[in-house]
Amino acid sequence: PAVTSFAPTAATVGSLVILTGTNLDRVTLVRVGGVTATAFTVRSASRLEVVVPIGAVSGSVEVSGPGGAAQSATPLTILFAVTVNRVEPSSVVTGGVLTLSGSQLDLIQRVSLGGVTLPPVGAASGTSLRLTVPVGAVNGYLTVVDADGAIQVLPQAITVLSPVVFAGFSPTSALTGGRVVLNGQSLDRVSEVQFGGSTSTAVITDRSASSLTLTVPVGAASGPITLQ
Repeated sequence: PAVTSFAPTAATVGSLVILTGTNLDRVTLVRVGGVTATAFTVRSASRLEVVVPIGAVSGSVEVSGPGGAAQSATPLTILFAVTVNRVEPSSVVTGGVLTLSGSQLDLIQRVSLGGVTLPPVGAASGTSLRLTVPVGAVNGYLTVVDADGAIQVLPQAITVLSPVVFAGFSPTSALTGGRVVLNGQSLDRVSEVQFGGSTSTAVITDRSASSLTLTVPVGAASGPITLQ
């Protein structure tokens, strides 16, 4: 078999695409963008109709049967009912929220990151969808599945950050100008530290993911240590 053309050149999942070519009456398998079509009808040796399958992505239309296989010279473009224009923020901590903006976002069935499904926060509107980033999500690209089963991978990379964990500090008492060391996780993301509710900000003299070395500022008071 051989495929010489198809129409339309862009289609949604579930819509009909008509192939023209030669020996199409010998076709036993059709793939769209690498996904096997479960519904196709051979009309003649020169015409075949195929329904774009769920999960299809933009790519060539392939046919095969006794005598060989062939594919279209140009790709079929898969159209999506859902349009995502923006994802914010691009970096988010585990447990944080991502916001998708676009159109017809209420048609989204599932969003995943690194194979992990992101549960929605409340109901989606047509223009906005909020998602929680769960434990297990990793850096990568969001995959969106709409109500038709169409799959699109969004181009914006998402960075998943571990939350800041404050485990302890030493010494437990210090003079103004003295040194205090904080221990924990992801402390290299801390920008400010205050003592006892004071607005005076400690000077960070050394930092790593597991520790911060601070100089107690003038105006610091006894009490809880606040990290920002």
